[in-house]
Amino acid sequence: MSSGQIHIYYPRGFRRLQHGDMPTNLQNDHSVLNADGHQVVYSNGDAEVTELYRRWRSSEDTASWAYVEAVLTCAKRLMPDLPSFFYFQGKNARLHGWGFDFLCEVINYITRGSSMMTQPLSALELLDDHPERNAAATHNRVVPQPPRNAGPNDALVFWLMHRSGFEHLVETLFVFFGPARVEKEAELPVRTLSERRLTKGWMKISSE
Repeated sequence: MSSGQIHIYYPRGFRRLQHGDMPTNLQNDHSVLNADGHQVVYSNGDAEVTELYRRWRSSEDTASWAYVEAVLTCAKRLMPDLPSFFYFQGKNARLHGWGFDFLCEVINYITRGSSMMTQPLSALELLDDHPERNAAATHNRVVPQPPRNAGPNDALVFWLMHRSGFEHLVETLFVFFGPARVEKEAELPVRTLSERRLTKGWMKISSE
């Protein structure tokens, strides 16, 4: 595979930009060339994120420094420059509705240490897997900025400084980069309709 710019989309519509050769862990995922000649990959979910989340749910040695280091290394691999990652989502036509609202809530949490949602996993039942493109949703929308002057790693430090920041990061990584609903239902409790309605109270519906 030739070197270049690779746009990687994950099951809930979030995307990241990869420079260089195709990572070996993505070579089995669906890949196409877009109209601009960029390689586009539709990932089934990041295997490392899925494994770290499984360990988190089972409390498997998650208090160890080895686990913490693995999560931070994974976060830096997928989001090496957080401000740029967030900015890149603003032009992402597959991220709209609840997905874009969730992104804004994550940035608000990093900036202020508070959010209208208490747990990122609450978003899973609100977000569609494999959302369709909606180019109109990207027009004139503004992505909140992380703390002013935050460098590539500074925003991650701000994230971890908040109460329950590490837990918030682990769960957010799973929402951003984890597998689609079919694969995750076995790991997550099934909620009743009334519980799902209560969950929806943490953020408003964006206009598309």
